[in-house]
Amino acid sequence: MRRTQANPFVAAVFVLVGIGLTIWAGNDFLKAKASAGWPKAKGEITSSRIDTSTRVRRRKGRVRGTSKKYTVNVEYRYSVEGTDHTGDRIAFADAGTGSHARAAEIQKRYDVGAAVDVSYDSENPDVAVLEPGVSTDNYFWLGAGVVVLVVGVLMGVAAVVTRRGECPASSD
Repeated sequence: MRRTQANPFVAAVFVLVGIGLTIWAGNDFLKAKASAGWPKAKGEITSSRIDTSTRVRRRKGRVRGTSKKYTVNVEYRYSVEGTDHTGDRIAFADAGTGSHARAAEIQKRYDVGAAVDVSYDSENPDVAVLEPGVSTDNYFWLGAGVVVLVVGVLMGVAAVVTRRGECPASSD
């Protein structure tokens, strides 16, 4: 029976992607956590729309299916200590949804002209969010980054061990 060897290049790619994803998600997680205690300002929605993206899945040149992702994009304005600001973030780590109905439900909360509470970073009032605090998306992306990183490390260890010949041969 032929033994499959771990590829160190693939392991390195997994590690690098895992590090990048963990850093990005960790940064958003920390901002989300901090935003729960940020001060609020009155704001107004100036733009609200649902953007649709379609992903086509192919295998061996044939279309095997499609999936749609709906992302609610809003813009709002708010004022902090007499200075006007604009923002476009609903929540930290918002990844969209596969359900148009869910996207429409979110968008309905942010109709153009609607009054909103805007949570803003008091040290940098240009950083703002409409839904402060940590969400399940934050946990998902942070967990995904850690999983990809751990898989990459394990693949790297397997590559080193198999190259050194420390793995016993199968007794088939």
